[in-house]
Amino acid sequence: MNDAFLVPIDQIDTSGRIRDAAPEQVQALKDSIVAVGLINPITVCRTGARFQLVAGGNRLEACRLAGFSHILCTVRE
Repeated sequence: MNDAFLVPIDQIDTSGRIRDAAPEQVQALKDSIVAVGLINPITVCRTGARFQLVAGGNRLEACRLAGFSHILCTVRE
């Protein structure tokens, strides 16, 4: 099982994403995350001192919208 870590949202790069986050889905997801918390961490890989998003773009955008400074991540090496 992979461990999850809190990572500062401003250290996660999203360049090269296949699709943009859908605003209506992000808003609904934000409401859910605020109500019950983030159930599934996003997946990132380390790129030097920063991180690159692998999976969970809508969750990342929802947490940004909710004003979170950190997000739970599974870090792939």
